[in-house]
Amino acid sequence: MTALNRASHSVQDGLMSLFLGSAKPLCLSPSALAFSHQDSALDCKWALPRETRSRVTRRPLPWQWKVSGVDIFPCCRLQTVMRAVACLALQYETCSYMLPLGNIIRNHSVNFHCYADDTQLYLSIKPDEINHLNTIQDCLKDLKTWMTLNFLMLNTTKTEVIVLGPKNLRNKLSKDILTMDGINMASSETVRNLGVIFDQDLSFNAHIKSISRTAYFHLRNIAKIRHILPQNDAEKLVHAFVTSRLDYCNSLLSGCTKKSVKSLQLIQNAAARVLTRVRKRDHITPVLAALHWLPIEHRIEFKILLLAYKALNGQAPSYLKELIIPYCPTRALRSKNAGLLVVPRVSKSTMGARAFSYQAPHLWNQLPVCVRAADTLSVFKSALKTFLFDKAYS
Repeated sequence: MTALNRASHSVQDGLMSLFLGSAKPLCLSPSALAFSHQDSALDCKWALPRETRSRVTRRPLPWQWKVSGVDIFPCCRLQTVMRAVACLALQYETCSYMLPLGNIIRNHSVNFHCYADDTQLYLSIKPDEINHLNTIQDCLKDLKTWMTLNFLMLNTTKTEVIVLGPKNLRNKLSKDILTMDGINMASSETVRNLGVIFDQDLSFNAHIKSISRTAYFHLRNIAKIRHILPQNDAEKLVHAFVTSRLDYCNSLLSGCTKKSVKSLQLIQNAAARVLTRVRKRDHITPVLAALHWLPIEHRIEFKILLLAYKALNGQAPSYLKELIIPYCPTRALRSKNAGLLVVPRVSKSTMGARAFSYQAPHLWNQLPVCVRAADTLSVFKSALKTFLFDKAYS
């Protein structure tokens, strides 16, 4: 089972693994736990079902082994400790109960990713394999049955299906997606997946509009109180409410149209003007350079190259590492030890050039050798930002 909820794996890792190619139904299914927090606080061991107790490998917290907080936390009230134990039991309950779901999904030969209580099911099919849609329907039916037997609930109101692929194939598949056992299987034009809004064309226009609406709302509020805020405090607010939204899963926007990237760049420009209080007609590029802010286009490149470095050094999930192949020439060449990657051949007229398997090697091979050969992650991030900063403003 692919476990995205480990410390070294992020939301972006899971979303970057989506293949940008042939028609693919993607089912997003949140599940809700149905048990009492108070019952969980009575016994930590109750949080681990008997078939999965030996499979939880997370490092235990101090209060996992002792419910009474008198000896461990002399200065804390018992009620506070019991709440901590309840949260711990709830966390272990979520992880352990989600483990058997992997076996059920694998039995139906459906690809999947799990992040906390959100499960992504996806299946790549050809135009003449419409009967494979029954596989997802049967898988969802078995999942719902298993959850019912284990006092869990499949959130049918938030279960969504989207078909990704060429328009003619999408229309053909959408007609064959039905409603099954109370689960609405009708194909949607847009779905929200871990905070990112996907559309059938993978243009992310709806996602960009959502970011713009929220970011400008916060910028207007910050602008109202900017005159009473110090520079450092105002910058913290901008990063917390605006920059964080611009950077969240921004590697998915790689290969998007310039119009889409420009919409996000206008948000960053507005944030810089609010922070520095420059006039609207002043040139914004020197302001961004003075703030040491990378433009949106280079921030996207930074995130993709960061994922590539992690994948090459064993700090990313295996499904990302499988997408990049080190370059090994058949004969002795000077490029043998240059740390290059194989750039696959793709059809740039479709979505192939936007895939991580193409973008990561393409951008990686453009880096200087000193950046690619960084020993640690912190050194690589520093050298990469310096390189992209010079590229953007020199």
